[in-house]
Formats: sequence, C-alpha cells, structure tokens
Amino acid sequence: MGRVCPEWGADPRLVAGLRISPWDFRASAYLPAMRLAHTMIRVKDLEETIRFYTDFLELREVRRSPIGDEATLVFVTDAEESYYIELTYNHDGRDYDRGNQFGHLAFHVDDLESWVEKVEAAGMWFRRSKPGGRSKYIFIKDPNGYDIEILEHAG
Repeated sequence: MGRVCPEWGADPRLVAGLRISPWDFRASAYLPAMRLAHTMIRVKDLEETIRFYTDFLELREVRRSPIGDEATLVFVTDAEESYYIELTYNHDGRDYDRGNQFGHLAFHVDDLESWVEKVEAAGMWFRRSKPGGRSKYIFIKDPNGYDIEILEHAG
C-alpha cells in the first residue's frame, strides 16, 4: 500500500480510499517490479575507454551497436550481468562538458587494498576515504574524466 500523504493538493490518486502521492505507484498490483537497466555516458575515445572498463576495471563488453554513421554504442557489464554501462561515442568529433549534475559510477569489491595496489601500479591518481569512516573506498578517474568509486563491500 502506498504512503498516506495529506500534503498533496491537486488531484491526488485514490488507492483503497487513501490519498497518496501521484508518484507512489507501489500500491498498484498491476505493475511489474522495475529494475535499473543501464547508465549511459558519452566518451571521447571509444577504444581507450573500452580498455579502461574491460582491461582495468575487469568488466566485459557484451554488445557493440553502430547507429548509422552517427554513433557507436558499447555496453559493458559485470560478471553477473547485474548492471550495464552504455558507452556512447558520437562520430562527429564533438567535445563534451561533463557539467555538474552527474556524480560518479560506483563498483563494489571484496578487497579494496588489492585494487589500491592495482591503481598504484598503473600510476593512476586516486583519493582514499577518510580513516575511521564507515565506508572504505577510493575514487579514480576514467579516460573521459568521470569519477569512478571503488567501494569495499561491507558484507
């Protein structure tokens, strides 16, 4: 059942006689569960980016789709294929401003220190979480400047 929300004014939905948020669709038994499909990022150098995500981060390329002469889409995923990243390369040579709305991509690992060693061996810049914090992680950058968080799984 959806959350009761008396603050919503204009045209709230009625579910079992309760006023709920128009965005609270969990009350519907007719909708299947939603699952996150992928995140798309635009890339400047497709092959360098694929090498980073497949060789360095150990993801796997699962599909490459040309979109006419306009673009190439490459999908990479983890070993369980639980999530996909779409790398979009536009062939017109444009450059991109990342802006300030997108934050980062995060990856869980079982052993953060082995990843720190790998990053150090590659001579890459990284930023570590603060000592004594709740989470252990590092941030690195992909070839396009996107932040990548490598986060030790707390399980």
